[in-house]
Amino acid sequence: MQAPPIPDDEHQRLRALARYAILDTAPEESFDELTALAAEICGTPIALVSLVDRDRQWFKSRVGIDALETPRELAFCAHAILDDAVMEVPNALEDPRFADNPLVTGAPDIRFYAGAPLVTNDGHRIGTLCVIDRIPKQLTQTQLRALRTLGRQVIDLLELRHAASSLARELLKAEGASRSRESAADDAVKADASAEHRAFLARVIHDLRTPLNAILGFSEYLREDEPIADDERQEIAEKIGDAGQFMLGLVNDILDLAHLESGEFRFNAEPIDLGALAGATLDGLRPLAHAGGNQTRLEVVDAAAASIVGDGVRIRQVLANLLSNACKYTHDGEIRVRISADGDRWARIDVVDTGIGMNDEQRRRLFRPFSQVQEAGKQSREGTGLGLQITRGLCEGMGGAIAVESAPGLGTVFSVWLPRAPYPAPKGQPI
Repeated sequence: MQAPPIPDDEHQRLRALARYAILDTAPEESFDELTALAAEICGTPIALVSLVDRDRQWFKSRVGIDALETPRELAFCAHAILDDAVMEVPNALEDPRFADNPLVTGAPDIRFYAGAPLVTNDGHRIGTLCVIDRIPKQLTQTQLRALRTLGRQVIDLLELRHAASSLARELLKAEGASRSRESAADDAVKADASAEHRAFLARVIHDLRTPLNAILGFSEYLREDEPIADDERQEIAEKIGDAGQFMLGLVNDILDLAHLESGEFRFNAEPIDLGALAGATLDGLRPLAHAGGNQTRLEVVDAAAASIVGDGVRIRQVLANLLSNACKYTHDGEIRVRISADGDRWARIDVVDTGIGMNDEQRRRLFRPFSQVQEAGKQSREGTGLGLQITRGLCEGMGGAIAVESAPGLGTVFSVWLPRAPYPAPKGQPI
């Protein structure tokens, strides 16, 4: 038996695993459903969500075995985390790494193993989603793709769990600060904020139920007795992937908001051509705009003002949020980005649409945390209401500002001001 090598990033990998605070936690249905689905698709009696700790592998979810953990030196998964690709062992008795492994020569009598590494957003492999059989076999390409897809969903669930915990901590901090105020006005603000927090959590739960129900529905379908063709299995795997992407987008929004509210967000400072950046962002969202029958246009009024020093990734995120919002509320109209100067210090970006517009009350509440614009007589549009709150936090974090002008039926103008030179900040702090 060959002991698994230690990964080059072992220290960082263990820190990434610890960040999720997942080890030795109780079983959770969302993980168990993915594990059961992996076993069903791959046709194996055993499937595991295995997390490789310092001296052991621990199973967050398991199908087909009772053990909660095994020593790391015996773990197939400790070999699988050495590479991003799925590790497949068709017959362990013929593989010198595992032929005399006690897990092969004795219970659970492993012959076949396939493990998809669980790769965190910062690139560390913390474990696997693996399937195991007691007879030699080999997965089809469709099954391998499905296993990789389900592995990504495991990471999405871990990120969501981490994001929810981070946000809960920030909300507790906010509530603690609110309790320290004693005036009636502050009590009213606190009550209003608490109601908004509850509404936000309800929306998050609602938005998560949709993709999770899709995953569970596909799982039930795959468990039916009727045979399923490989191309149909691939289509199901792709739909599961789409559901996971929706959850990942929600996770990223929650994480961004938590980091902005805690002051942990960090910004880069680099030369930026706002015209080129806005054009690229507009190009990426043009299909969405055209789907609503909208025309798009970019105007660079002042080329000199388009040259600034800032964080290109975050400025693009701001533009993407504002343009996505414009596409959501504009149909058969025009969406325009205009770049100009506002004095010597400021570059100004206006995102102009001819959409439904907003009344004064909607406009006043627009940038409040967890708030959404809602058309009269209609339900709230899809989403958590975090996009514009994040956008304002990004603008202010870069030393800028954002404002909105709008009227019902007359469209909306979002105006962003960004400093043309880096905003001064203490060393090591956000610019």
